[in-house]
This record gives sequence, structure tokens and C-alpha cells, in this order.
Amino acid sequence: MFYYTGHGVQIRDENHLIPVNTKIDNEDEIDFEAIPVNSFLRAMNSSTSNINIVVLDACRNNPFARSFRSASRGLAPVDAPKGTCIACATAPGDVAADGKGKNSPYTIALTDAMRIRGIAIEKVFKNARLSVFNTTANKQLPRETNSATGDFFFSSKKS
Repeated sequence: MFYYTGHGVQIRDENHLIPVNTKIDNEDEIDFEAIPVNSFLRAMNSSTSNINIVVLDACRNNPFARSFRSASRGLAPVDAPKGTCIACATAPGDVAADGKGKNSPYTIALTDAMRIRGIAIEKVFKNARLSVFNTTANKQLPRETNSATGDFFFSSKKS
């Protein structure tokens, strides 16, 4: 499982995650300072895991938008390689809320949904999606792309 929260940007239809304290003056530096989402998806795809889970709570406003020529709003759609579930805090091209406290509405909703025992991953993400949609007054609707072929539960039925 890979969970990322923070800044992510879409440059030329490719998503990049921006590490904390990164100084990027223009978009030509993005390849040297940021992590392309497709790079770690390839690494995860070559693992021996039955299922890979990627959660991106990174669909924020681009902090470098003024100095970028081709920056787009939010993240581009991400296709899930075989055996992978990719969850994003909001729809492609949209911007997710940061929230008022320590965590974003998506992080709060997802961690709450993950604690419910005995429900499959698809239901966990659906519960989180509905919670975020309601919490944000219908402004933010999380999305998933799922090509997993097996079942996965964050919490088993037993205590």
C-alpha cells in the first residue's frame, strides 16, 4: 500500500507528487524534483503482492501554477495496472479540500471507513466517497480505478 497526502501536480497530462520543502521555480525542474506517479506504479506492478493499493490525497491547487506553462487543475486520470486499486481524493481535474483541521476531509473519511470490520475494499472507498461528498456540501467526489482481481479487507471480521 502506498498512501500520499500533500501536493500533486499534473504537467503535460502526467501526475507528479511534490515532496515537502521542494523548491521548484519552473515546470522544467519538475522531472528532477518531483516523483512521477507512473514510476512508483511500475515498481508496485512488478511486486509479488496479490493486490496493490495506492491512495492519492494530493489533488490540491498547484502551488507553482504561475511559473508553469502547461499546469492543469487537479490530477490527470490514473489507470490502475492489473491487480491495483488507485483511489484519489477527488475526480480528475478537480481540486480537493484541505479541511480545517489536521487532516483533509478525505483522509478523515477514509480512515473512518477503513476501521469498519469485515467490509471489502470497494465498500470502504464507497463509504469514504459518500462521507466526503456530504462533508463538502457535494463539492468533492473521490474516485477510484480498480483492476484488483481478489478480495481485500482492511479489518477482518474478528476482533
